[in-house]
Amino acid sequence: MEMIAIGKSTKGDVSSALGKAIVIPFDSGYEVWVYRWGGADRTTRGATELVVLFGPSGVATKVRMRPGYATRE
Repeated sequence: MEMIAIGKSTKGDVSSALGKAIVIPFDSGYEVWVYRWGGADRTTRGATELVVLFGPSGVATKVRMRPGYATRE
């Protein structure tokens, strides 16, 4: 998350740093990029998720990270 500078990082910057994302485009020109890393148990509950919102200019406007939840063993 520290690699992404709001108002400065471009799609190219993020792609170079993190690789291919799940991309959700909107008619308004905004895009949401989603990255997920599996948890120890490889479930969606244990996965860490990073979401980046890009404005129509292609620059990051928001970023959010949700850590995975611990699973019972």
